[in-house]
Formats: sequence, structure tokens, C-alpha cells
Amino acid sequence: MSFSLLSWLAAQTYYPQFYWQHRDESEEVAACGQVKCFNHIRDAHRFLATHRHSLHTDDVRIWGLNAWDTIIPGRIDKEKGDDAYLFLPRIEIRRQQQLSIHINLLAEEDKQSALAFIRSLKNALNIAPLSVKVTSVEHSLTQQQWTDYLNIALDEINQGVFEKVVPARGNLLKLR
Repeated sequence: MSFSLLSWLAAQTYYPQFYWQHRDESEEVAACGQVKCFNHIRDAHRFLATHRHSLHTDDVRIWGLNAWDTIIPGRIDKEKGDDAYLFLPRIEIRRQQQLSIHINLLAEEDKQSALAFIRSLKNALNIAPLSVKVTSVEHSLTQQQWTDYLNIALDEINQGVFEKVVPARGNLLKLR
């Protein structure tokens, strides 16, 4: 049976909603609802370290993103770090070789809230494929800006500031 995680996620009324697919398509994840939110990776790490035993698993994932339009390599405020949105989802559906469903609870008292959440989930929507033509593409960075950012990031990796950087840029597509 084919089950589209994107179609399922589109039907839900809870937020945040997060979809991720590994670049080699070996894993796909749909996460929905929020049990806990973090504005800094440090707080997420602290939460996991504190709650790993009470969560009864080492397989808890926190999802989210960094704001790429406000973060400049070398100028991230490592204390505040408020340019991130990270969350522990209420439900996470993962597909690798098989489908697995993960429900996150913070405490015993959270069970009733989680049950109400589960009961209110919707079936997947039928989403028609898009039939569009790209009329123009605008990149958020010029080639020179892109090169400058990559050089700064590589210098900071060499200095031990970062272990890795995943290059990304925004693109504006106009469709017809």
C-alpha cells in the first residue's frame, strides 16, 4: 500500500508541520504538533540529556530549522541563538524499509492530551499533481555573495567554530 506522508501532513490541522526526506531517499519523515519548543540548539541538547531516561528511548528526534536569511557565518550569537525554531513533535511518522509511528509524551499526565490529539488526526488528502511552468528564477545571493559566505564558513570550519555547514540559498520561482 502506498501512503503519501505529504498528503497525510497536508490533511492535519495541527502545527507545526515538518516534512523531511533524506537526499538519497532512504528515509522520509512527517512530524506534526508540538510538545516542546526550543529557540537554541543548546536548549534542545539539554532537554534530551535531561529527559532521555524518562522518555525510555534513545530514538527521540527534535526537528526544526535555522533562519538562513538572518544568520551570517561568523556572526551567530552563540548565547542567544534565537534564530532557530526547534520542536519536539507530538507525532512523527518515519518511513525507511517500513513505516513507524512515534508519539512523544512529556509526562504521565500528558497521556490524555496525546490521546485527544491522536483521535483528531485526519486521513490523507488526495493532492493533484501540479501542472505549472517556471517563468523565472531569482537567487537570493549573487555568485560573489555565495562564494564569500562559503569561504567564511570554510575558514570557520578550519578554526573549529563549526564541524560542518550545509550550504543552502533561497530561490524565488515564478510559476504560470
